[in-house]
Amino acid sequence: MVLSLHQANGKSRWSKLGSWLQGIPKGVQKVGVFVSPQREEVEQACQVVGLDLIQVHGPMDETILQDLPQQTIRAVQVGKDAALPETGADYLLFDAPVAGSGQTF
Repeated sequence: MVLSLHQANGKSRWSKLGSWLQGIPKGVQKVGVFVSPQREEVEQACQVVGLDLIQVHGPMDETILQDLPQQTIRAVQVGKDAALPETGADYLLFDAPVAGSGQTF
């Protein structure tokens, strides 16, 4: 299961997921998807939601992924001139040159 939660007015809404998450069957892994996150945002989501995996997109400080107890996935946009980032992520996810466009590569 992928949880995608946007921030509204700069305020995190992770805490509002508590009752909804109680209905998720055991054994279903929860993936938090973040775009250019800050470390404290990732840590808060992991604590409140109990994430199993962390997936990150966009420009960010790669050190955010260091020493997290969850496995991490780093999305990388594939393009003619794109280079693989130096990352400590456990997995790489290869994304289209324009994320969400449905373009094949």
